[in-house]
Amino acid sequence: MAAVLEVELKFRAAAQVLARVKALALHASQPRLFVDRYFDVPDEYTLSRSDHWLRQRWSLGESASWELKSPPSRLPTPTEGTASAVDCYEERTGLAALQKAARLLGVPAPEAPTAAPASVWPYGLLLTERTRFTLPPPQREATDGNSALPVTEFGVDIDRVWFCQDQQVAWSDSDLLELTQSAAPDYAVGEVEIMLPGDGGVVSEQALLASAEAKQLLRAFVAEQLEGDPDEGVPGKVLEYLRRYQPDHLRVLVSCGLIGQKLGADPTSA
Repeated sequence: MAAVLEVELKFRAAAQVLARVKALALHASQPRLFVDRYFDVPDEYTLSRSDHWLRQRWSLGESASWELKSPPSRLPTPTEGTASAVDCYEERTGLAALQKAARLLGVPAPEAPTAAPASVWPYGLLLTERTRFTLPPPQREATDGNSALPVTEFGVDIDRVWFCQDQQVAWSDSDLLELTQSAAPDYAVGEVEIMLPGDGGVVSEQALLASAEAKQLLRAFVAEQLEGDPDEGVPGKVLEYLRRYQPDHLRVLVSCGLIGQKLGADPTSA
């Protein structure tokens, strides 16, 4: 499968922000429940300390698939004023995700998209209820016609998240569904994103050229349409999970300088 370049910016999912998103949306999906189980090398955190995120994802009642989010191997020189709160990832799925992860870990590559690569173990199980809003294309400033950004519409996701702390428990689909009905979500976060297509197994040259423009569009959307601060640095759900329940893991990421690039506030504070 082709690698996709995902440009994304998190924002706080406060009630007034959600109201603005609903007012702007062309379409809203039905809420979707899915589970993410994240993997890394215990105590070393080989993947996440270099901003690679390996997970299994599945919707309730369906089979799990592997996904790997990785920082782009090459990008144009960032433009002045580009906020570090805007994330940019290559996204791979299935066997391609496992093979990339195996190369990063220096272990034999799997031949089928089944078991996790050697040496990794799960460190987080997160249940998400996601509502996706489709919005019209953002207004762009006049250009010389050389824009590389193929955006006709873009999406906003509003996530309500439950953190399943006990990794020893075999959570069934019925357990997870009951959790959403018996407990308030632990966290809520919004994300606006632009997906740029790949070319074969790599991110396309057009996507790379378009990424800087995409970042600026997302920043403008959050600032102007949602009246938010695009430089605030709102943690995604997995970073919030680490902040609350696995501070040692988070401290390793902080020591690598990774979190400072993503978040404006001290991520280890309560």
